[in-house]
Amino acid sequence: MRSILFPDRSFWKDVFFLTFPIAIQNMSASLLALLDVSIIKSLGDETVGAVSLANQFSFVTNNMTFGITSGASIFLARYFGEKNPDKVKETFSLSLFFSLSLNLVVSLVCMLFPGCAMTVFTDKAALISLGSDYLRIVGFSYVLMAANTCMTALFRSANKALYVLIPTFLSLSFKTILNYIFIYGAFGVAPLGIRGAALSTLIARTVEFLLYLILYHYCVPKDYRLSFVKRGRLTFEKCKNFLRSTYAVILNESLWAIGLGLFSVIFGRMQVEEISALNIAKTLEELFNSLFYGVGIGAVVVIGRNIGAQDFEKAKLSAKRYIVLGAEIGLLILVLMAGSRNIIVDSFFSGLSVKTMEIAKILILEFALLMPFRSTASAIIMGLMRAGGTTQKAMLYDTLPIYLYSLPVGILLGLVLKLPIVVVLPAMYAKRIIKAVLSLVTALRGKWYQKELMREQIKQRNNQSIGAI
Repeated sequence: MRSILFPDRSFWKDVFFLTFPIAIQNMSASLLALLDVSIIKSLGDETVGAVSLANQFSFVTNNMTFGITSGASIFLARYFGEKNPDKVKETFSLSLFFSLSLNLVVSLVCMLFPGCAMTVFTDKAALISLGSDYLRIVGFSYVLMAANTCMTALFRSANKALYVLIPTFLSLSFKTILNYIFIYGAFGVAPLGIRGAALSTLIARTVEFLLYLILYHYCVPKDYRLSFVKRGRLTFEKCKNFLRSTYAVILNESLWAIGLGLFSVIFGRMQVEEISALNIAKTLEELFNSLFYGVGIGAVVVIGRNIGAQDFEKAKLSAKRYIVLGAEIGLLILVLMAGSRNIIVDSFFSGLSVKTMEIAKILILEFALLMPFRSTASAIIMGLMRAGGTTQKAMLYDTLPIYLYSLPVGILLGLVLKLPIVVVLPAMYAKRIIKAVLSLVTALRGKWYQKELMREQIKQRNNQSIGAI
């Protein structure tokens, strides 16, 4: 028990050089999103609401892409552990192929049919018009983001997570400057409003992509890099094998993202102030979520690397430590969100209506109270269960509460009874409690990994085993 509650230096080394950089990278992106909303606040509640709903396409697509790269990361970590460059290159190229194909389709829909796309999430003409202007420009950035996500997964699996902070910080800083120039007009540029926000996002993603290409060329060992001269063929058999191995993770993230996208269909029919307030609360929530995303992704890489190196006992010990770390991070987030909500809303969003600000403060508190459940569940589902090969079970835990509980409750309370969002949201998001209970029971019973995956157990000493969790 002591080794779990008080890990050794090697564990904290992984946390510092892998988990922490992942969290910082995600937090940087979320912080920029918070600044984006703060910058456009003076354009009014309708603009804030339109950007929020338009970005649902980015949210859903990014999470589906994350499913592809998460599935790839499981094997990339193992192949790096096995020192198998051919398999690393094959897996990376397959993740690129599927990610770019998906995002290209969504980009074309958003750029060519933005009005139709916006009607999915709202029936308000003003929001549809503003959101359409945004989607026409920002659409192509989804393709660039897909390539960036694939390269991020590769760097993390190669134990070079610190490297991804370079393009992240530089592109986000660049985007912040461009926001002021294009949205309000500066240095001779005419103010573009919501279209300026979209343009700055597109340019920043382009810069980030170019930086990733430079890092990929100079920081990934030559044996592990794709070669355009000696490139392998992506055969149907390779694609089929990749999907067969990763489909549960891809389906997991896709169904989860689509389910939460359907949440926006419910919330998008509410008052404009409630939609704007939800955008503020969700943006702040994602800022703090970055901490436990790092825990989940870090757990996949560390445990996957342990398994690839045939060190199964260390994999089990790492799993226990990441569960405890996930719970601790969740409690920390609860305190931070609850304690900072008034200061953040009053400081960054004072230009919005009083009603919007008050609703936002309540929603942030509701999200905060559910954070320990979400963080613990994510560490187990996103980290342990994926690394341990029980991806189908993880998919069920992650998605069934959305479709069997949250959506029916949301339709009843939000669309039929038309209750306010401060009542509907916590009722729908109580799914996080269900997920936490299911995943924690699975972990405690030692069902998070496939038995055949770790059948070679190290002999126990003095009748004291690390044991299954």
